[in-house]
Amino acid sequence: MNETWSHWVPRNGLERRYNIKSILDGNKGLILLLSPECKEAHDIQITFGYSASAHRTTYETFRHALIIYLHQKYGSDFYTKWTFFKVENSLYMQWLREQSEGMSDFEHYQHFAILTPDLFVDILAMKEPEISELDTKE
Repeated sequence: MNETWSHWVPRNGLERRYNIKSILDGNKGLILLLSPECKEAHDIQITFGYSASAHRTTYETFRHALIIYLHQKYGSDFYTKWTFFKVENSLYMQWLREQSEGMSDFEHYQHFAILTPDLFVDILAMKEPEISELDTKE
């Protein structure tokens, strides 16, 4: 793997660890609802809207090679104590480029990754999402 992973801070003041409550890909585009591991904090909504052109959701047990790679390159705290990442030289983007056979321009896309204890979500989007804190726990 030649990917470069970095912590992404989508908004100041967010918790470090979240769980995914729901993923909706509907008439408002891609929306993720996350709940913090810290029960005193609020849930958040991540809205990629229509800037997200592709996404995949995978249970962590099917991403063992990635876990080994991240552990060897960055150490376990890097991915076990943080949720939000950006990926450069993305294998996911490379795979999508190959599958599109030149039909899509990938120059302006970014690979965002959300890693939780159970699910890994990869998102290919043209811009950063909107982040909103929900007033009440849902």
